[in-house]
Amino acid sequence: MVRHGNIIKNKEGFSLIEIIVSIFILSIIVTSVSVALIYSTKASGDNEIKMHALNIANKTVEDIRAMEFSDIGTKFRTDDGSYIYGDPAGEILQEKIVNHNGLDYQVNVNINWEEQAEWDLAGNAEWDYKSVSVSVTPLGYSTFNELKQTIETYVTRDFSQPALTGSNIRIRCIRGWKLASEDTKVVQGMNALLESGPSAIRFVNTSSRGVASFIGLTPGNYRVKLNLDSQGYMVHPNSTNILNLSLTDLQTESIEVEIEKPCELSFALRDLSGNPITPERLSSTINGQIRLRRAYPNNSTVGFIFLHGNIDGNGRLDTKIRDLWPVGDGYPGAYQLQDIFLGNYQYIGAYVNSLGIEKPWDGKFDNPGTEKEIFLYFVVAPVTPVGFLTDWVEDTNIRTGSFNAVDEDGDPIEAGILASSNLEETLVLSNNEEADFNGLKIFIENTGGFFDPGLQVKRNANLRLHGKEIIFRGEVVLERGQGINPSGRIYLATTWEDGLQASDIYGSIIDDEKADINTVYGKLYLTEDLYLGNGVIVDQGGYYFPDGTMLPDESNKLIPFTKENYVD
Repeated sequence: MVRHGNIIKNKEGFSLIEIIVSIFILSIIVTSVSVALIYSTKASGDNEIKMHALNIANKTVEDIRAMEFSDIGTKFRTDDGSYIYGDPAGEILQEKIVNHNGLDYQVNVNINWEEQAEWDLAGNAEWDYKSVSVSVTPLGYSTFNELKQTIETYVTRDFSQPALTGSNIRIRCIRGWKLASEDTKVVQGMNALLESGPSAIRFVNTSSRGVASFIGLTPGNYRVKLNLDSQGYMVHPNSTNILNLSLTDLQTESIEVEIEKPCELSFALRDLSGNPITPERLSSTINGQIRLRRAYPNNSTVGFIFLHGNIDGNGRLDTKIRDLWPVGDGYPGAYQLQDIFLGNYQYIGAYVNSLGIEKPWDGKFDNPGTEKEIFLYFVVAPVTPVGFLTDWVEDTNIRTGSFNAVDEDGDPIEAGILASSNLEETLVLSNNEEADFNGLKIFIENTGGFFDPGLQVKRNANLRLHGKEIIFRGEVVLERGQGINPSGRIYLATTWEDGLQASDIYGSIIDDEKADINTVYGKLYLTEDLYLGNGVIVDQGGYYFPDGTMLPDESNKLIPFTKENYVD
């Protein structure tokens, strides 16, 4: 019986758990083998395509090398079926399609005049040989560009060939972005079209040295156009991609063109808590503006106006600022955001995310061809109250004397307001006059016209403003002094003339190293810049001012609002 029991035990099958584990292990093996097989098949297919591309490139180069030196040149077929010749000119197509085993390959041939000497802007042209670059790219899938094969070679002029005569144009394209440790980088494959002049139209691409050459030209006036968009480049904003040149006999005109991959900015609106400012938080009639002062051309600006519908549910704008020359570690300069407004919000500052940490944007880019997302932070600006009348303005002239924003019992009311009946006019404090205004909040409401400021303080005039919050709705201009007359001045104080303290913000609660911990500060809001004459001395924005600040002399005492130091 024992033996019989042993026989029965040996015939038992696998348990359910053992079967499941076996299937799981088998599936892992099959999956791994399948992935390896697929990868191997793709790699084998890619290698075959690369081999065919290389063979096409080799054959093209060998065919060219078998030609007479004088015949080695290119032509380009235009959309209307006509041809523009290269320089050197010849019957070799700069671009054609070749089919091999059912797959199309694009063949690009670039032939340039070359000289042995290094690039020299002041040098004369000495054409010694021709460079030949053949690139073959399989077509059909976007990834095929990675399989492109390129062969480069040189062909030397036979000494029996006569030297070329005439005038010459040499254009070298170099990259603007260059780190301190890097040499000058040239750009190959930039299109250059000699589109007008006494000699025939010609079309070439820059060589491996970054040079496009037009030689043997008849003296006269020429126009050359660089097409940088084809390679995703832009010309330096201080330059142009259209070159107008005047050549005399046997003259070589050499031009170096700085180009680079353009950068762009996108924007998102945030409150100080980091929450997006969405359309639901704004009036349907809201409009805003962003302007950027560019590094190049100097003092030029670019920007846009946006509406309620341009803001998405994450506070992002659907408009970007594009085609910006990259500045940063590889190129000097910086951009500056300005004239930013958003309804009744006060702009605080621009921040970028760097390795998970937000920091103020320094107006620079990390690399060419990149996009920066800028987080624009805002606080709700003080709203002008209704129902308070302070008769501090007569027509557009600010009344002189001393005035308090108080009720019938002499108690301070919420605000004092300086405004004319037409807010697009300019409020003026005339020469040598003085006016003192006291209020918990003081609003200077005039925005001015398109070319006119909201407030102008004339020479040797003193506008004294006492309050916790002082709000300017328009551009402010202090007239510059002349002779013995000092400039116009604005005095900012947190205490009324009678000693009443309007503010309770001490430097100890402002998170800023510039703040004096024992000094009382008020808040200054500027929706536009504050000028001394024609020069900006305080940029648009929000600031803390220490009690007793005199502008323009003490503008350096102002502390800009940041999302780190803002106090409600």
